[in-house]
Amino acid sequence: MSFMNSMQEKMEATLVPLAAKINGQRHVAAVRDAFTLAFPMTLAGSIIVLINYAILSPDGFIAKLLHLGAIFPHLADYQALLSPVLNGTANIMSILIVFLTAYKLAETNQGDKVLAAVTSVGVFFIIYPPYVATKDGAQALSTGFLGAQGLFVALIIGLLVGEFLPRLQKNY
Repeated sequence: MSFMNSMQEKMEATLVPLAAKINGQRHVAAVRDAFTLAFPMTLAGSIIVLINYAILSPDGFIAKLLHLGAIFPHLADYQALLSPVLNGTANIMSILIVFLTAYKLAETNQGDKVLAAVTSVGVFFIIYPPYVATKDGAQALSTGFLGAQGLFVALIIGLLVGEFLPRLQKNY
């Protein structure tokens, strides 16, 4: 038996049970399941980002490599066609994750799943940064933290609401 095989067996003997214990922890499992359920949306958004910025952008890598700007003179105009898909997938990631994390954790805690999920979205928007003024003086919600920028806060809110709302329901 070589040194590498013996080291691998020792690492498996210690790390696999630890990883299994961490994976079975309900908060980690809720976050894992939330990201697993949101993965198709993430994948769709990632593919659209790739198409928009590598192929349809005139200074994108593939567009430059294949000289697509010379073949299609208004190549950048086609980016606008796929932007709504990007807005509906990757740019709402925090809302999906806060909803799904609270849902999965409330499910584990035998609470009302939908109530916890909807409440977590409400709490997320309560904590969300303040509104910004538009050109006409109206107030609007900035989309800056709805995507990947707001994931950490979304996870914390989803875990807190998913943990405490089922406990409050049991006491009611």
